[in-house]
Amino acid sequence: MTVKLPFSKIDSEEFAEAVQLELLDRLEAASQQTGKGKARKRNYVIWSNSGKMEADEQGREITGWKFNEWDYGKPKIVLASQSRGLFTRDNKIVVRGYDKFFNIGEVATTKWDWIESNVRGPFEVTQKENGCILFFSGLEDGTLLVCSKHSTGPVNTGDKSESPEVEPLDQASSQDLSEVNMSSASRDKGGSRSHSFAGLLHLKRHLKAKDLTLRDLALTLHELNATAVAELCDDEFEEHVLAYSAEEAGIYLHGLNLNTPTFSTYPSSRVREFAETFGLRHVKTLDFESISDLKKFLTLCDETGQYESKDIEGFVVRGKTGNSSSDFFFKYKFDEPYLMYRGWREVTRKLINKGRAEVHVTKHVHITNQYLDFVEPILAADKARADKFLDGHGIIGLRDEFLHHLGKSGKELSLQEDLGNLTLHDQVQHIVILPIATIGCGKTTVSLALHSLFGWHHIQSDNIKGTGVGRKMVQEGCRIIRDGDKEKKSQVIILDRNNSNLIERKQLFDEFDRLKCNPIFVCMSFVDGDDQVREKLARDRVLKRGENHQSIKVETMGMTRVDQIMRDRCKKMQGVNKAKEPDSRFDLVIECAVAANVTWQNLETVAKEMSKEYEWTVPKLPSREEYEAAFAAALNYAPTVSNLKKPQKLKPQYVAVAVCGVNEVLSKLGSPFLAQLTRDGRVQEEFHVTLAHVAEKKNNNYHKLLSEYVAKLLPHLESGVNPIEKVKFQIHVPRAIWNGRVFALEVDSVQGPQDETLLASIDHTSLDKFLHVTIGTAEEAIRPMESGPMVQNATHS
Repeated sequence: MTVKLPFSKIDSEEFAEAVQLELLDRLEAASQQTGKGKARKRNYVIWSNSGKMEADEQGREITGWKFNEWDYGKPKIVLASQSRGLFTRDNKIVVRGYDKFFNIGEVATTKWDWIESNVRGPFEVTQKENGCILFFSGLEDGTLLVCSKHSTGPVNTGDKSESPEVEPLDQASSQDLSEVNMSSASRDKGGSRSHSFAGLLHLKRHLKAKDLTLRDLALTLHELNATAVAELCDDEFEEHVLAYSAEEAGIYLHGLNLNTPTFSTYPSSRVREFAETFGLRHVKTLDFESISDLKKFLTLCDETGQYESKDIEGFVVRGKTGNSSSDFFFKYKFDEPYLMYRGWREVTRKLINKGRAEVHVTKHVHITNQYLDFVEPILAADKARADKFLDGHGIIGLRDEFLHHLGKSGKELSLQEDLGNLTLHDQVQHIVILPIATIGCGKTTVSLALHSLFGWHHIQSDNIKGTGVGRKMVQEGCRIIRDGDKEKKSQVIILDRNNSNLIERKQLFDEFDRLKCNPIFVCMSFVDGDDQVREKLARDRVLKRGENHQSIKVETMGMTRVDQIMRDRCKKMQGVNKAKEPDSRFDLVIECAVAANVTWQNLETVAKEMSKEYEWTVPKLPSREEYEAAFAAALNYAPTVSNLKKPQKLKPQYVAVAVCGVNEVLSKLGSPFLAQLTRDGRVQEEFHVTLAHVAEKKNNNYHKLLSEYVAKLLPHLESGVNPIEKVKFQIHVPRAIWNGRVFALEVDSVQGPQDETLLASIDHTSLDKFLHVTIGTAEEAIRPMESGPMVQNATHS
């Protein structure tokens, strides 16, 4: 039945079919894009509402949509939707999360001066619970949809005979349901944990207390055409950073969003009434009329990291923009002790997986090393405890043991560490700044000006001759750092090269690790804006620069050659993503604008951000005159080293076919190992089939044929990847193969291109090798090349 609520439904013109279809068209178009603003879609079979961990009896699916995390919040990147957590079915939205919102000061629109000018009260402040976000919505027939941010339904929709089962609510007593162990009941037969299924089980508990069913909740949400947004907090299921006792565990409702393209949500008072109607927990809410009262309250809580004498992650603040009724959200997260606790959790995972030598501590260095000294022997002596930690259990208990050992609270320790960082009497810090950029974006001009203003060391890649440029830059940086250690003097070093892709960044980090050099890493990111705008700007600047560059000289090389180099390098750009390695090594990311006449502005941005985060690096912010003088000197810089080499004809080291449509294939597979790789961020973003490698040319004549074919199409090969977009292939994938270390798709034939010098059909026989697409590896240390032998063994077995 549809439950009568103590408030009226909010209607919207955006429920109309035409408006919903327009959004679907934009999403489909975005899924065909490459680069910035690309949408990724995947179909998911929904959960059965029976209480068993199995797929919907009718096999119904919903489509999930997601965007790259680094695309959100960029003014120059237009996304088809800002929603994080968006699912559609039958050409309409069925699950709608919040629009992406940011922490205070994280972007321009969450700085206090912007908020004070553009956001009006009353302000609703809700406590930020520390769990995993879930979405609930309903279909017309009373089926409840339960989704995590980007997933729902069982991973393996095949054989259900071994799936763990929970008695359906209608057949189970309240006592039976309360005794279910959430950690074991929410895992499939492959051992993968499902957040959405755990949420479904918790919902049954809450609804049972109100004598209601999943169907009642689903029909009510369908009538509202809304999505309930909640946090699942249950340490028995999975610990996060802050503790929840058994009495506090459950579903904490904090949002009720309309299923509309434009973000619109019910006020907190209505959310609270909805939660009470269905027996859900609701987040605590406070109201403030003025922004001054709001700031006083947040600042006071920030001093202790607590609210009502309990550690919390922070608050979410809701207001309205300008004179409109548009909802505006921002976060106010407490840095400490929450960030310190989270840091301890991550270094412990790395300690267990890779050993102490591979743990790199950049924040709370002194106290975190003390923590590691304490927990290392405990975990080494108790493998079962270490395994439980990796499974999300015992995290808080281990931390509390350490705090009890020291006899201090987390907040006391973080404040003590902060004071130590400010004085620096016996502590030397070193910072390495790595730009992420393409040619002509202004990174060297900014770097030279920073060197002039603050005396920061500037190591420029174009001034280093020979091979192994990145390695030589790191070696010089480490030499400066060690000299600083001897003199008790902190150093700032800019390693000025493009670092435009993940591989280049990883190589630098690995070299620092090899040399046992552990500075703080800061990213100076020049990735803002549209790809075409950035490419045009770079071209204009390179043309204007002419011969005034070490390795790209327009008159000597010719504009055609320079254009090709620049296009290739712009295509290889990979933006920074702090959520994944290697970019997770960055302590701070400074966003620099990429447009004409903004280099001076970028110089000021970097100086201010460094001053705010590392006060010792910028003793005093420069005056406008000082900025202008440093900027002018940098513009007049002329290189004294020329790295222009004689043109040499490169031969391809390997030839591969880039493969599209892999994610659609993966979405239809039921592999627990694939689910693990997806959850751990170990699935590759791009895929290919290697047809020939130089190491095989003695045994495989096809390498010679392909090399000659490529030479005709690309007479001037560049180092790195050289795309040939006009040549198309078709591949056939008969099956997926995995072994717990690597996951791959077997390829038994490749058709095309139609060229008499090439074989029309390429298969294992013609190449004397086993073709495959590597999807991902379980750990960074596992090399993708293991896929080949695995596919070969599977074929012979």
